[in-house]
Amino acid sequence: MIQKVRLAAILVAAVLLSNCSINNSRTIYQPDYGRNTGEISAKNPPPSTHNNICKIYQYDRQWLTAAKASEKKWGTPDYVLMAIVHQESKFVKHARPSYRGADSSTAYGYAQAQELTWKEYQEATNNPRAKRTSIKDSLDFIGWYNQNTNQRNKVPKTDTRNLYLAYHEGNGGFERKTYQKKPWLLKVAKKVTQLANDYKSQAKSCRR
Repeated sequence: MIQKVRLAAILVAAVLLSNCSINNSRTIYQPDYGRNTGEISAKNPPPSTHNNICKIYQYDRQWLTAAKASEKKWGTPDYVLMAIVHQESKFVKHARPSYRGADSSTAYGYAQAQELTWKEYQEATNNPRAKRTSIKDSLDFIGWYNQNTNQRNKVPKTDTRNLYLAYHEGNGGFERKTYQKKPWLLKVAKKVTQLANDYKSQAKSCRR
């Protein structure tokens, strides 16, 4: 009888430890490449579409609608907005940073917006319900941020390179030219600029 009680106690303890391990582990979000039918169930465009803005728009028109709405509201062209999203999250809804030491980062969602900056955006736009996992809100956020960069640092809204550097480093960091000490970041900014140029050329022939 005593042995049975001990065995039962061991089994219960094992289950409890297993549950603790699961609850304390970091959730890893895998890209969902299913077909999208609405904002709530938004899916991520598959990698095969990423290098062609027309294919992204054809796959899910939310991207077209949201990008054009942000462009009209804030002035940053849709091809610049989309190139930034591609670099930041690869269009993955629940994206989080994957680089070393990223556990302390609050960057999240399509735009990889930091928590405090997102709250600033919510207050500035009077949109407390804005979500970092929303296509519409994420593109609006990038447009809003670029507007601030334009006003504060006089960066044209078509200057993908410097808009991205300011987006990555923050406007304060951009003013201090912190990016000059980061050769890898300059390469990334060049890559984003090239993609934006490709998107711009492709967009001229997109079926709307």
